[in-house]
Amino acid sequence: MELRFHFDPACPWSWGTYLWLEQIAQRNDDLAVRFGLVSLLELNKGNEMPDDIREVLSQSRRLQRVLSVLIEAERWMDVARIYSQIGSVTFESGRHLDTEAVGQVCSETCSEEARFQLDDEALDDQVVKMHQSAMALGGAGVGSPIISIEGGSHGFYGPIVDRRLDEREADTLFSIVKSAFELTSFYELKRGHAGNPSFG
Repeated sequence: MELRFHFDPACPWSWGTYLWLEQIAQRNDDLAVRFGLVSLLELNKGNEMPDDIREVLSQSRRLQRVLSVLIEAERWMDVARIYSQIGSVTFESGRHLDTEAVGQVCSETCSEEARFQLDDEALDDQVVKMHQSAMALGGAGVGSPIISIEGGSHGFYGPIVDRRLDEREADTLFSIVKSAFELTSFYELKRGHAGNPSFG
């Protein structure tokens, strides 16, 4: 089974979903995690945004240019390595994704060529295409993350968790998600967020 995780590097909720997926994949040899992109900058195109949020999403776009090249080449381990470093530098440390954080992530995980790609706007079309593919799977009114089964016709937003799950919780959630994919008429089950995620 191949699950594709479509994400925006700036989204803390996506980080929680990724931690859960990685935990499940480490204990299930028949599950592989692949990657795609959701662009919150693209999703909010034309909308008013506070300057600090726009800056975070602009920095995320820079990282997405690098990630899009790796995803296109199916270099999954490299994507995972960079995203793990993003999570360590930001969500695990209580920092925003700013210019300094991007520089730290890339200095520790990226090649010289990849660091050049950060500001290569020619890669934006590739990022947008990946975003559009993810949104086509997730449907209207969703954001980051979206998960889908390789070869499947639809995906789901989430699942959203606000902390690391223990083994029992992770397995229970995975069972629910697998069952949800089997129900083609099922679309949504949701409750409002009680607070911000905490991974540190």
